[in-house]
Amino acid sequence: MYLQRLVIQGFKSFANKTTLEFKPGITAIVGPNGSGKSNTADAVRWVLGEQSLKSIRGKKSGDVIFAGSDKKTRLGYCQVDMILNNEDRKAPIDYSEVVITRKMSRDGEGEYYINKNRVRLHDILLLLAKSNFGQRTYSIIGQGTVDAFLAASPTQRKEYFDEAAGVRQFQIKKEQAENKLNLTRENLQQAELLIQEIEPRVRSLTRQVHRLEKREEVLKELKGIQHTYYTGTWNDLQRQHATQDEKFQKTDAARAKLEQDMRATEQEMQELAGGSSRQDRFSELQRRYAEIIAEKNRLLRDQASLKGRIDSARHQSGDVNTVWLERRQEQLTGTQSSLEAAVTAAHTEVTEQQMIVAAAEKKCQTLESDYRTTSERLTAAKDELTTSKAITVPEIATELELIYDRQKTLLEHLQATTTPDDLRSLTAEAQALSSQIAQLRHKVQKSGTGDPLAVMQLQESITTILREKESATHTLTTAQVKLHVAQEKEAMLQGQYGQTKSELETVTKEIERSGQSSDSATSSMQTELKDLQKKVADLDAQLNKINAEFSGFNEQEQAQKEKVFALQQKLHEQQQSLNAITTTLGEIRVELAKLETRQEDLEREMVDELSDEERDAIYATSSKASPQPELFNDIQKLKKQLELIGGIDTQVAEEYQQSKERYDFLTHQSNDLNAAIADLEKIIAELDETIKAQFTKAFEQISKQFTEYFKILFKGGNASLSLVKEELPAPGSEIDDEDAEEAAEDDEDAEEAAEPQPAQKGTGEKVVTGIDIHATPPGKRLRGISMLSGGERAMTSIALLCAIIHNNPSPFVILDEVDAALDESNSLRFASIVERLSSKTQFIIITHNRATMNKARILYGVTMGDDGVSKLLSMNMEQAEKIVNR
Repeated sequence: MYLQRLVIQGFKSFANKTTLEFKPGITAIVGPNGSGKSNTADAVRWVLGEQSLKSIRGKKSGDVIFAGSDKKTRLGYCQVDMILNNEDRKAPIDYSEVVITRKMSRDGEGEYYINKNRVRLHDILLLLAKSNFGQRTYSIIGQGTVDAFLAASPTQRKEYFDEAAGVRQFQIKKEQAENKLNLTRENLQQAELLIQEIEPRVRSLTRQVHRLEKREEVLKELKGIQHTYYTGTWNDLQRQHATQDEKFQKTDAARAKLEQDMRATEQEMQELAGGSSRQDRFSELQRRYAEIIAEKNRLLRDQASLKGRIDSARHQSGDVNTVWLERRQEQLTGTQSSLEAAVTAAHTEVTEQQMIVAAAEKKCQTLESDYRTTSERLTAAKDELTTSKAITVPEIATELELIYDRQKTLLEHLQATTTPDDLRSLTAEAQALSSQIAQLRHKVQKSGTGDPLAVMQLQESITTILREKESATHTLTTAQVKLHVAQEKEAMLQGQYGQTKSELETVTKEIERSGQSSDSATSSMQTELKDLQKKVADLDAQLNKINAEFSGFNEQEQAQKEKVFALQQKLHEQQQSLNAITTTLGEIRVELAKLETRQEDLEREMVDELSDEERDAIYATSSKASPQPELFNDIQKLKKQLELIGGIDTQVAEEYQQSKERYDFLTHQSNDLNAAIADLEKIIAELDETIKAQFTKAFEQISKQFTEYFKILFKGGNASLSLVKEELPAPGSEIDDEDAEEAAEDDEDAEEAAEPQPAQKGTGEKVVTGIDIHATPPGKRLRGISMLSGGERAMTSIALLCAIIHNNPSPFVILDEVDAALDESNSLRFASIVERLSSKTQFIIITHNRATMNKARILYGVTMGDDGVSKLLSMNMEQAEKIVNR
């Protein structure tokens, strides 16, 4: 790494933009006094961040800007660009060329750039420290500062050696760490003061919040138990209600179906009872029957008339017995026909009465069964109502009030307990209280379940059944009497029919035995009579047919009546089933009303105890857990605990939260600051160790090289360096900054200041605070460097400078007329040493010495015209030698 180019514009006498190209090796800048050649060194020092105007030969910041002349006006700003070749990446930046720029205007505003990127001065100083050169130590040695190493105090010399030892970058980091450490300690002190201020309030609020937290815990437990209790109870009521409602719906659907079946049965009965087509058919049969009867009566009249004439003819002929027999036959035939019809009618009546008796007996049996079943249910309900007494809500409230008073007294005694005997008595009282609670629970669980409404409904059902049974019994008795009368009538008619039939058979046989033949007088009438008898027989056949139809119609009517009776029985059974279903529906309605009442009571209780969200959560829960009534006692206990804790202002919790957050934040910050202080102290200690080790190693090498170069320049003699160590002062015994500055000024003014001062009594640890220089030219015995002559001081300083460059070469070194005080022989030795060191670093030398010019590869000449502007001429000595030799 070396200085490749320097561009100056508007800086001091370089009004115009001027570029100086440099190569590794030695570059000499020459010119007459006052031409501005030293301004190039000032430009380099300025661009590297020099803040002391005295170091760049100025009084105010505007002095670095071209001030103008008689022929050229002043400029408004100045700018210096220093271009470093960084191909070896010695500077920790990823550029082959590093351009450091400083620009300042007359209003005092300054800017720094690295490769055209604006940066802070601190960034430039750190980059230069890491690159092993700076603007105030051995990298730039100006006029009158050659023997600064010798004239400086031991403490000031150490600053040069710090940079020469390459520890400047670590010192910068250490300074930053110490600044951060001081700031951190100040912040820690402020944080601790704030912590001390709010800590008592936080403790007070903590005690109050602990009570609030206890209340929250109890309240949370209460809410949890309430949720479990109310969820189980509510869902159990819902399940019971759903079960009863489902049962009601099914029963009601059965009732509706039964009513529909009853309406169908009634409709069928109405159709059987009053069909118009059957009535029309019956009327038609009656009409035909009447017509045939009328025709038969006419024929019978004709037959009677004809028989009268035949009888008259037979009376005249003397055959009276045959006439009587025939008449008797006719009478018996008519009587037989009448009795046959009467027997048929009597038999039909007996059949009907038997059906009525059977239906009435069945109905009585059914009513008897219903009566026995209902009586059994009534007896059971009465027994349940009389043998088990239900405990009422007022009785439960009274018992709970007694238990509450007893528990309250127990708690008061418990708070006032001071001796073990009192505790034992309170334990017995607590056991008695627990026993009383268990008894109440047993009473509630074993409370009677009898329902007076159910007993009344069963009694009404029995009354209805008894009325129906009485009516059915009367109907059965009446039907039995009618059946007996009809049976006797049928038996009597059947006896008369048998007698008539027997007599008719006898008369018929007598007529057949008479066997008499008709004479000619009656033969024609006999023939006519037979025709009439045949017609009558035909009409009788028709009448028999009609009678058969009437009989079939009657049988149909009988079957229809039987069907009607069956439908009536069915309707009766359906009515009984409907009554039973109606009773069941009433019972279900009563149970549903009870459940709805319990649900309403429970819902009102939940409204009083729970929030809307909690109730919605319970309503939305489809839990199958069984109810837990024993949780009610736990709920009452937790409520009592809440009453004992009392109410706490919620603003206390909010204030506690804010104070606690601030307290925790400050505590956390304090811990972080303590940790940061520990880390910074550790970093500072590590940097101290690094600085100490590196400085010690570099100091030993520089001291050795200083002796060698001193002997070269003086051709003998002896020179060495020594460290000045002082004990660290105890904490609190440090002197103020102003006192230190005054002591430093006194050290600069007094020669004795170069000697080490006695250390104050402190910690016992000694640190390097300065460097002493010991130099003895050949043939002399001197006590201190203050006894050296001007030339000797210059050569001693040059020897020390060369030792530093040899040990830790800077990328470049600018020497501004450091050889001015040397004679010709010493100038040659100096030039020889510079030539040898040019292999380690780049030299830019401002000089008037010919020996130094002779070693330069590039020679720049600076002149100044009457316009006060410095101008630049350059010469490459190697090319010039080639031209001369040619």
